[in-house]
Amino acid sequence: MYCSECGKPAAGKFCSNCGTPLAVSGAAVSVAVAPTALPTALPAAATSNIPGPHLPLAAVQAVAAQAVAVGPANWENEWRYDELVKVPEVRQMIERHTAMARAGISAEQFTKYADKILQNPLPSDKLAAFAQPIFGSFGIRTGKDRTEVISAPVGRVMLRVLCSLARHNQSLRGVQQASDGCTFTAVLPSDPMSLEGEVVVTVRRRDPGTELTAAMKITGQLYDWGKCRRALDAFFTDMQIDPT
Repeated sequence: MYCSECGKPAAGKFCSNCGTPLAVSGAAVSVAVAPTALPTALPAAATSNIPGPHLPLAAVQAVAAQAVAVGPANWENEWRYDELVKVPEVRQMIERHTAMARAGISAEQFTKYADKILQNPLPSDKLAAFAQPIFGSFGIRTGKDRTEVISAPVGRVMLRVLCSLARHNQSLRGVQQASDGCTFTAVLPSDPMSLEGEVVVTVRRRDPGTELTAAMKITGQLYDWGKCRRALDAFFTDMQIDPT
């Protein structure tokens, strides 16, 4: 700024050379604003579906976390059966293990062969099918159950269960969904030593790992000659091996 009276450079309210008051133009006044700190950037993989910057940072991070959690790469932590079987990788593994199944001789086939050799007048398979529910109503049954904690995410344990059932020709009858896992019900095929039974497997999320309870049951038969124990041993051996 220059003094309007003497023309000398000046600063402040008065000229230091001649003492003339200095005029201050409002247009020349500027205000310096310190830059505000920006929030920490979110990971690039989580920003594809994030709302606009008008939302608070906490809301943006919550939406980003949800977008990552439901992605196909995170099926290992999926406890919902319907969502798990939608994943192509999961379906392919189940189909591959289904193709490995080898059906043995059932009790019905065995009794038909025995009837031909013994020339029985009444078919034994029909008698067994008739007698089994009656004996079951009297409380005659056999079975084994076991509970273990598997050091793997719930989704991967559920996949191991489905692959094991498929590979051992234990057809899935139903799935009961819970808030922390599933209960699977399948057929325990009959063989020359036992009638048809039932497999019940319950999978629950735990921290850490996954709790797994399996039961092999045969109704209407008092002795299974070790079948349920062997089936449990084979099942829990499968649970320690990743199907991939």
